[in-house]
Amino acid sequence: ERDVQLIGEWLDDLNIVWWRFLTPAQRAQRASDLEALLRGRLDAATEPGLKSAWFAALRNVATTPETVAWLRALWQREATIAGLPLVEADETALAYALAVRSVEGEQRLLDEQRDRISNPDRKARFEFVRGATSADAGERERWFRALEDPAARRHETWVLEGLRVLNHPLRADHAAALMPKALDMLLEVHRTGALLFDANWMRDILRGHSSPKVAATVSSFIDNLPADYPPRIRALILQSSDLLMRAARTRAP
Repeated sequence: ERDVQLIGEWLDDLNIVWWRFLTPAQRAQRASDLEALLRGRLDAATEPGLKSAWFAALRNVATTPETVAWLRALWQREATIAGLPLVEADETALAYALAVRSVEGEQRLLDEQRDRISNPDRKARFEFVRGATSADAGERERWFRALEDPAARRHETWVLEGLRVLNHPLRADHAAALMPKALDMLLEVHRTGALLFDANWMRDILRGHSSPKVAATVSSFIDNLPADYPPRIRALILQSSDLLMRAARTRAP
């Protein structure tokens, strides 16, 4: 298949299966083979769109030390991808990917990425999201708790990007503790946010989770909703958590 859109959809499905339906042990067993396959497709692709799709998929699933080291070399501009020059957005995505993988010198890496960004708006966005990428669990929690203030949610695309990093599968164990508060905030997010912000909020707080523990948290929240809770928002929670529930069932004892 050479259609970029179809390949992108399949790679999105791969990302879901990889992080949500495989256990850490299963990922460890398969990581080298998967990364080699994706690297081979990246090297063989001749169209920039296809190269970009394969590279993004590899960046998203990378876990082996060898591939993480290669990603860092790309970010440090010590390695290149033939036919795919990396732009600022690519390097920013690499910086986030490396940070959630707890690479050595993560803070210095993020400092340098900030300094690479010249546009004031993009720099401000990076600084906002950075709190969600921190290796310090306490700092990540403070970043999330600050979102209780509607003013902190003013830049909704920034908030959603931070939530995706905060709830990355590699950080899911810590983020699980924040799930009750994230669910409690949904109604206020609905009342104060733009159209679809509530749906995107639910999507991104649940994106990296597949554990029975988080599934139980969401189920308990739904079961204890008051009678006057808006039906549309209750339905939104049910719809958004469907994949979580399916994944959790595969992991139940």
